[in-house]
Amino acid sequence: MSDPMIDAAERAAKQGAWREAAAQLATAWEQTRAPELADAVAVLDARSRERPDPPVLAEPWPAAATAARKRVDVLLAHRPSPRISHALVSVLTRRLYDTRAGEQVARRIVAGLLAQRDPAVTRYLAAHGTPRAMGALLGKPRPEVPALAPDDAAALARITALATPDTRGAETLLAAVYASPTEDGPREVLADALAGDPRGEFIALQLADHRGAGTDKTRARARALLRAAGTTWLGGIRDEVEPYYLQYARGFPAVVSLMGETPPFAAPGWATVEELELIRSELTVAPQLRGLRRLIKVPAESVGAIDLPNPALLEELVIVGDPAPLAKVRTPLRPTRLGFAYTEPIRVYYAARDLARWPIAKRVTALRIDDASLENLGIAHSCLSVGPALASVYLTGERAIRSGVPHWSAWCSRDALRLRWIPGEPRHHVKPDALEALDDFAPPPSVKELVVEIAGPVPDELARRARAWEVSLVSQLSHAKSWE
Repeated sequence: MSDPMIDAAERAAKQGAWREAAAQLATAWEQTRAPELADAVAVLDARSRERPDPPVLAEPWPAAATAARKRVDVLLAHRPSPRISHALVSVLTRRLYDTRAGEQVARRIVAGLLAQRDPAVTRYLAAHGTPRAMGALLGKPRPEVPALAPDDAAALARITALATPDTRGAETLLAAVYASPTEDGPREVLADALAGDPRGEFIALQLADHRGAGTDKTRARARALLRAAGTTWLGGIRDEVEPYYLQYARGFPAVVSLMGETPPFAAPGWATVEELELIRSELTVAPQLRGLRRLIKVPAESVGAIDLPNPALLEELVIVGDPAPLAKVRTPLRPTRLGFAYTEPIRVYYAARDLARWPIAKRVTALRIDDASLENLGIAHSCLSVGPALASVYLTGERAIRSGVPHWSAWCSRDALRLRWIPGEPRHHVKPDALEALDDFAPPPSVKELVVEIAGPVPDELARRARAWEVSLVSQLSHAKSWE
């Protein structure tokens, strides 16, 4: 026998009375607390666009986990409702707070729902596992998930279908983005089709920022939209692997770092990734990496096994360790920039000398040396002298722990040397002895221009040291407010 309140909700939904249908299902939830009822109420609320009760549910979740814990406490203090249940479980499923402080948010939600005997937490734990961060909560009894009658389950499916906008067109447009990840056109069409939807707004804001039309206000709005979406816009990437670092561009995942994990790269979301860093991870066959332009930290001996769907698109390849195996690698990859990480600079010099004989380096015009020291500036110019096809060498120093930005970097060509310094953290200043290592550096005679850029205030001693350099070099000290 079907539930009369679910029947009433279906009749209301057929008439487009979304608010009335949600009220009927909310009443039914109070009797059974079936999670499927809370899910359906959320769908109906989204369609009716009514202000939820309590009103705090209409506000975006805060960025800080500490503020989120306060929000959780406020919601748990209310009388249990399907809307509160769905909102709290959504924080868990969307993984809005993936930090250590965020674990406290998750524990607070699970503890609160267990105390309220809400079966939604049982369903969540069954579907997503039981992380160790839950601690003693894992030993507490869990409420049983009530089973809906077949007729009621079918009615809920019909109600949800009635209240859910037809997304088949949007799915087709999304597939077009994945098919042509380097083009902005399909993304613009998708954003227009999703007008009024948070994802459409997010794509439009990031496309505008990519074109230089973004502002601090629009970037803040984009961050808020992304934070509210959690992991729902990743195109399945999070189902395969937990990225060590992830960054969006033009509305989609664009920069991904992996640490110690090797996914199958089969999820459609990989198509828009432009830069992939592998930290103790591997890459061989990657069927969905259609838009990859930069591949970072690949062991030289593994390069020959890499199979990309669009190898000609790859612009930069950074290898780890001894570059010698690259000399014999047969691969369709033809990067224009070749980088070296954790590689002795003298080995980079030998590589530069032999580049002309390497099949993979036929198009290489620039080298990059990561985690270098200022003493390696001489090696950089030596590479230019023995590599006639090289136009420049780029060096980066040790990276700041929090920001990941190099403390210094250098760009060398045959007639110019540009140096940049940035403090370890924004509140720090560049130290007066930052240029001390250059006192004994003698640039080749061909270098006619020397540019030094300092991020942040410039100490007097540092300015004096820069002015004391040889007058034959053009010294220019600029006050860079931000690091580009």
